[in-house]
Amino acid sequence: MITLLSAASALFLSALIIVAIARQKTGGVFQKHILLAAIYLLVCAIISNVVINVYVTTQGQAALQDGIILSKRVQATFDYLFGIAIGAFIFVATTSAINSRREFVQYMKSEFPNSYVFYLFLMIITIVTIIFSKVTIDPQNPSRILFEDANRSSRS
Repeated sequence: MITLLSAASALFLSALIIVAIARQKTGGVFQKHILLAAIYLLVCAIISNVVINVYVTTQGQAALQDGIILSKRVQATFDYLFGIAIGAFIFVATTSAINSRREFVQYMKSEFPNSYVFYLFLMIITIVTIIFSKVTIDPQNPSRILFEDANRSSRS
């Protein structure tokens, strides 16, 4: 019950932030759209965590380990996607030549490579690593996630 109440309050606050940003009068419409996309990613992270948490609690102990790993992967993926969106927001906000999507794409093509492309590359590599890495839960300490084979690390 507490989990659902905390999730509901987080969603309520997220909705307030989205409404406040959407209602804000600004000349930088493209910037506002990027910021809204970033906030939507945070809301999706909250919703996915609630759904995974409800699934894990209803399925019992058997699903706990898989649920923890899935929850951490989903949360990390949304966090890095949020980082990409906020990076784009900062890049667009600090580059006066960009006021629309078309200008953003044109700038990316004409100024290739640039710092945002390198940042984007690193973030995408990180997301791919998070999704495809082999992780396990430490049997002695369930709050610890291991990124190597537990059998292999115990042999050394």
